[in-house]
Amino acid sequence: AICALKQYGFDPEGNDKYAYSVFDFGGGTTDFDFGIWRAADEKTERRFDYAIEHYGAGGDSRLGGENILELMAYHVFLKNEAVMREKSIVFKRPSNQTPPPGFEYLLNHSQEAGLNARCLMKELRPLWERHDGYEEKFDSGRFTVDLFNENGEKLPHVELSINREELEEIIRKRIEDGINQFFYKMEQVFTREGKSLISGCSDGIQVFLAGNSCKSPVVKDIFKKKIEEETANMKKKGLKVKEVYHLFPPLGEEDAYKIQQERGCDVDTSPYAPTGKTGVAFGLIDCRRGSRIKVIDHSVTSGEIDFKFFVGYARKGKLRPVLKPNCKYNEWQKLYEIGDEEIFEIYYTILAEAATGRLGTNTPGVQYQRISLPAVADCNATVFLRAVSPSVVEYIVATENEQEQPDQTIVSQTSISLEK
Repeated sequence: AICALKQYGFDPEGNDKYAYSVFDFGGGTTDFDFGIWRAADEKTERRFDYAIEHYGAGGDSRLGGENILELMAYHVFLKNEAVMREKSIVFKRPSNQTPPPGFEYLLNHSQEAGLNARCLMKELRPLWERHDGYEEKFDSGRFTVDLFNENGEKLPHVELSINREELEEIIRKRIEDGINQFFYKMEQVFTREGKSLISGCSDGIQVFLAGNSCKSPVVKDIFKKKIEEETANMKKKGLKVKEVYHLFPPLGEEDAYKIQQERGCDVDTSPYAPTGKTGVAFGLIDCRRGSRIKVIDHSVTSGEIDFKFFVGYARKGKLRPVLKPNCKYNEWQKLYEIGDEEIFEIYYTILAEAATGRLGTNTPGVQYQRISLPAVADCNATVFLRAVSPSVVEYIVATENEQEQPDQTIVSQTSISLEK
């Protein structure tokens, strides 16, 4: 964020403040970051030129360029079931995918399965990276690839069917899911106790793209569409807005140079200039200890890191959270009445979409734990949850008082780790 803000010429003076957000889309993960960039206060922060206030972070650990290639390869494998069965070709299933009925035999974690996944990913890479002439290769509907059967025997030139439109839809849908998560998280971070943290900021929110995968034109197209939707929604609510979000491409691209020139910045096109990937290192150097930039981390309060999960129950296949990121520690929240049941389930995720109450419990990234209780049948008790650390909750089974808080304990409190 620091590197991008400086390279794009954000030089706050006096009371100027700029809200920033970073969408760092790499090969294996996507990371989000949110905060405010301002001038240092001359009275209380005289030894600094700037201050960066960090309010929150997030991400999608399953969204990356290689993950998308893996999904595309898996799709091609499933679509060519007859060939795979005939030739006994096994394949490695992506960790967040449920195998269709009947495919269990062909999906495993053997060396041959992993090798076949890599071979298909290699063949599909030109489509993901938009290599010159990729349309011609994939519009034919057929292509050949060297694969291996379950005995490790090489099968040269296996002919498979392929549908470019279906594969491009997989790319678009997966990236769209990640960008939606980004906007959900942004709203959550910049709204605290019902107040907007960006109300005093200049010129809306600056959205900086980073990471090699953000070079994909699909990313920029989806971002522009999402920004138009968000702006239209604000106008429907009666808010007088012109531009709320300003999108900046990864540093080092031609589009980035053009924007830098328009903003009157010095443009460095040398091999040593910051890029959307190396900008992290430049930023860390800029805010090193003893530098002229003060770093204030609001995601750590009173020496504690904030709770980072949505935790709750399932309602018609949707996760209804009772604990949310940044909630206060050691405060009991009612989960539900136990009735005459001795088993209950808790669902949890770090996906920001859970805040809406519309996140499906079968969505990749949503996990659950099933808990068996000893001797609580017919006691009309209630299960309560509370956060005790960034990734640990406690539950208690008790009767509740009028304030819906634990009264008489029936099953003493027990810790549950959410890092499984």
